[in-house]
Amino acid sequence: MGPQVFTPDAQTALAEAYPATAIRLTHRLTSHPLLDLDALVGLAATLPAEAVEYNPGKLPIGIAPADVPAPELGVAETIRSIEHAGAWMVLKRIESHPDYAQLLDAILDEIAAIVTPRTGAMLRREGFIFISSPGSVTPFHFDPEHNILLQVRGTKTMTVF
Repeated sequence: MGPQVFTPDAQTALAEAYPATAIRLTHRLTSHPLLDLDALVGLAATLPAEAVEYNPGKLPIGIAPADVPAPELGVAETIRSIEHAGAWMVLKRIESHPDYAQLLDAILDEIAAIVTPRTGAMLRREGFIFISSPGSVTPFHFDPEHNILLQVRGTKTMTVF
């Protein structure tokens, strides 16, 4: 994959915080070609329909997933116009694509020595890519696993219930 994703300082910060404390974790993925919007359009086209979820982004924070209205644009058009689409999207199980499996493994291999002693072996390596318009809201949900979120572009505000 090239140079390390995480600097030594980022790895130290993760080691000091994981899994008890949320931190800003710096990385070197910002210009990775697989995370370019055109590449993500290509990835979305290879995934089964159930692995691509997209919704309007102008929603109240506490909206129930069942109450979210249907999107107005198709998948590719949503990704290409994400800056103004007023939407959010998640591409699930990206590891089903060989290039993204390699990227995911490279990222997780770098932090395995930190994560494994604290929360156990990574039993199921899964990667999800969230693509969202500015100001979009993802409905509340519960994740049963430990997550390491890496923001590639823009900013994100997270609400913890």
